[in-house]
Amino acid sequence: MTTPSPLVTTSSPQQTQTTLDPNLIGQGQFQGVRDHLIHVYQCPNSFGFPVKWTRKEADFDHSLAYYSTSNANTLTVNTGNSISPMFTGVYECNLDGYPLGQFAIYTPITVSNCYEQFSTLTNAPGTVIRATCTDMCAHIQSTQSTHFLTVSDLICSSARIKGVVSQPGDHVTYMITTTGEIKFLDESGAPIVLH
Repeated sequence: MTTPSPLVTTSSPQQTQTTLDPNLIGQGQFQGVRDHLIHVYQCPNSFGFPVKWTRKEADFDHSLAYYSTSNANTLTVNTGNSISPMFTGVYECNLDGYPLGQFAIYTPITVSNCYEQFSTLTNAPGTVIRATCTDMCAHIQSTQSTHFLTVSDLICSSARIKGVVSQPGDHVTYMITTTGEIKFLDESGAPIVLH
């Protein structure tokens, strides 16, 4: 499988112009699985040594043709037309175990039923989902603010109680761990902090 370059070069007799590939995901950024057919991430590696790519909680199968690397610093995730949760996750490049950069691909869902659980779409470890809450579910007290969340907890009432959403239309982005615990993802910058 040929990996596209993150740089796109266009030429004409008068000029040559190089721009970033629109599929390129920046450090700490999030992209929906439906946003592009091909997701490209360039590791911020200034050390010159090859990096290792992983997916948090449940690593991706490096032998599958959906994934490829170019010069070891660029990871390409080719989802095609698939919206499978297997493509979602927090991807990380690291050098000898030291993380250099992270990015996330998520599956978007709209939650219109206050009784939808975090496992509504899937309970597969490593999966990242962005749920938009159409109702704050204020009539449901599903958890305590100090309680850790699991896949069987309710999405929007739990996110409200934890202070992640505050009004209808807000979204919460979360990852499912190997133990079935829910970790909220921070979209405010790099690294992607898990709460």
